[in-house]
Amino acid sequence: MANNSNTAQVDTTSHRPGELRAEIPHVIDNFVGQEIYLEDLKKFFGIIESNDPIKRIRRKTNVLYGLGGIGKTQIVLKFIDETRSHWTHVFWTDAASEDTVEQGLKEIYNTNIAGSANAPPFSIASVLTWISELEHGWLMILDNAEQPMEVVEKYLPPRDKGSVVITTRNPALKAITYREYSMEITTLSEDASVTLLLKTIGLDPNAPHYKRMATEIVAKVHHLPLAIHQVGSYIGSGKCSIYNFNEVFDEDRSQILDDEAFKGASNYGRTVYGTWEALFQKLVDIANYDVDEDTAAAARHAMRIINMCAFFYHEKIPEDMFKRAAKYYQQNFESLSIEGLPILLRTLNSELFCLNQNGEWNEQLFKKCIDILSSLSLIKVNDKKYSLHPLVQSWCQDRLSENDQQKWVLNSRGVIVASNSDEDTMDEYIYKQSIAPHIIQNLDEGKRVNTTTYYDDVNQVFASILKGNGNYALAEELRLETVNMRRQLLGAENPATITSMVNLASVYLNTTKWAEAEKLQTQVMQRSAQILGPEHLDTLRNMADLASTYMYQGKWSEAEKLQLQVLEIRTKIYGPEHHYILSISANLAMTYSNQGKLAEAEKIQLEVVEKSTKSLGPEDLDTVKHMSNLAKIFYKLGKLNEAENMQEELIEIRTRLLGDEHPDTITSVGDIAATYIDKGYVPEAESLQRQVVEMRTATLGEEHPYTLNGMTTLASTCKIQGKLAEAEEIEIHVLNLSTKILGEDHPDTLKVKENLSVTYGKQGKWKDAEELQKQVVQARKEIFGDDHPDTMSSMVILMETLKIQGKWEQK
Repeated sequence: MANNSNTAQVDTTSHRPGELRAEIPHVIDNFVGQEIYLEDLKKFFGIIESNDPIKRIRRKTNVLYGLGGIGKTQIVLKFIDETRSHWTHVFWTDAASEDTVEQGLKEIYNTNIAGSANAPPFSIASVLTWISELEHGWLMILDNAEQPMEVVEKYLPPRDKGSVVITTRNPALKAITYREYSMEITTLSEDASVTLLLKTIGLDPNAPHYKRMATEIVAKVHHLPLAIHQVGSYIGSGKCSIYNFNEVFDEDRSQILDDEAFKGASNYGRTVYGTWEALFQKLVDIANYDVDEDTAAAARHAMRIINMCAFFYHEKIPEDMFKRAAKYYQQNFESLSIEGLPILLRTLNSELFCLNQNGEWNEQLFKKCIDILSSLSLIKVNDKKYSLHPLVQSWCQDRLSENDQQKWVLNSRGVIVASNSDEDTMDEYIYKQSIAPHIIQNLDEGKRVNTTTYYDDVNQVFASILKGNGNYALAEELRLETVNMRRQLLGAENPATITSMVNLASVYLNTTKWAEAEKLQTQVMQRSAQILGPEHLDTLRNMADLASTYMYQGKWSEAEKLQLQVLEIRTKIYGPEHHYILSISANLAMTYSNQGKLAEAEKIQLEVVEKSTKSLGPEDLDTVKHMSNLAKIFYKLGKLNEAENMQEELIEIRTRLLGDEHPDTITSVGDIAATYIDKGYVPEAESLQRQVVEMRTATLGEEHPYTLNGMTTLASTCKIQGKLAEAEEIEIHVLNLSTKILGEDHPDTLKVKENLSVTYGKQGKWKDAEELQKQVVQARKEIFGDDHPDTMSSMVILMETLKIQGKWEQK
């Protein structure tokens, strides 16, 4: 934290003629949770024995950097307080500006040099030279250094003697010393935060009931020391109690964190919000008064960036989002615009996209604006991803009026929409996974500030990305809104309205609303046939979609009937070799496979692969997909060698074309693991399945349905090997996540629940097994009906469990 004084101070631990002993700013009484930094400083300067090679360096310089209010200054003050006997002199100055440094050095001159024999006239160089000629035991503190590195370096004494500590918000100043000899000061641990809060309030830090309440409070201020001091003083003053603080804070966060009455709570001299507001004012000054127009332009864009980041998720905001928005803005403006519908991209100012005079991405300007924000510690940069401390983000929001918050919610939303691309590449897939948390946060912020205007391009892009990310519920909400708005604005018969119905039905399949999907797809098919004709490509596509929905519901005969009908019409129109024919033939093969008609399925799928290879090529992604389905049929037929050979080929092709982290590649790895199981290569299968879980967790996240499916498969393999405890642990974890993400009655959740019941049975936990199996049977009856294969399978499992317990006769 910064000291409120601009003067330099000198401390001497041994009194010598002509030397002045001045008081160093005092350390706060409640110094908690940052002892590790003290220990590292002591080791660094050789006060505690250390084998670190730093001891061989003559000049020792350490840079402490971090967010304003994080506790940097107090750490240094505590360090001095505990190591006074080690130093002959301590020089302390506020390095916030060149003026404050010069003022501090002048005070050192007046108290130590002026009046002595042969004293030179004052100059910065003369003071620094005087310090450098002292014995080794001096320590110089440049506190709150705000200037660029080349400026700060001017204030370091010459020669290779002495010790220096620099505190700064600017991480770039690490370069003054070796990077490993700098320390980033981060927020406190939960335990330290709780102790600091209760001590500041004046309550017993060991009382359990106080600790429980304090834990909730420090979480609200995200463990920032200055904020903890400020809210602790607020509570301690009687403004509220520890028991009702959370309610008060939720209602009046801005007032509490910007209350001038408590700005001196930790000797910092500014409130939490006042700290960052002062930094923002520096941005304003650079933007308005800097003589370098490039720097001024960068500051202006930095203000736009920080305002947009206030309405994204606070971590891992990708630089690529801003770059892609500049690249794809015009393209998306044209492709997403539908006459008669409101389009957000039409309303945006091109200044948001950091463009040069040619309308292209201005990378140099963007990098400069990020450097400015990073130097002020308003954002943190890591591998081209940006993060804000949650309280900085709160301040960014609270400093804006309600109208401006609504404006910047939409601006940030527009940047996401503009960054979208329909390219089918691994890079595109990874990017869309990375921005899903920012979409969710932005939608939440929009609801908070009552941004309710409907924009069709927003719903199109957001719903597509969220569906791909596995957030089916939110995707459904957006697509349902799109259907309703297009019906209202365009009419029920408009092709765009019909397309939105198709998109909504596809989400219904993911959320197991099969009856709703079937109803919607039937309407779409009938309207398409009426408007476009029964043999139009869109009508046939809609029929194929409805057939897929029948398959989800186990209505194999209905699916087969539709697929045969589509196949006949398409063959008549396009001929037997067209890729449309291959696609519907492949779907028909999978229907036969699911019906147990494996011979028929194999025959059709072999023809599909052969024709696709001939017409599209052996490495076309459609051909590769058909090969994958053929391998699955081989597996079901027990042709394990054929399945394994084809799966190995698929892994090689998909790795080369898509990369080893693409979902399709990972799926192929999972498929060959299943084949290994059946061939008795269980340890090898387990190793591959662990890779699948690891890669899906890394690329999709732990909560994605694909990741959950990989965990479920791994648990089954653990059971085969008798690792029942691990299998149970995995399945309980997956069940909790699946219930949270997909819902208690989703088929995938029910499958996990059934698997866990089997694990319980293998462990002899029959009552637990029975309870879960009854839940599965009841849910499947309600969802699928009594005659669905999944329902009947679960009834058989329950019957066996009841028999083992001797309960079957009672039924």
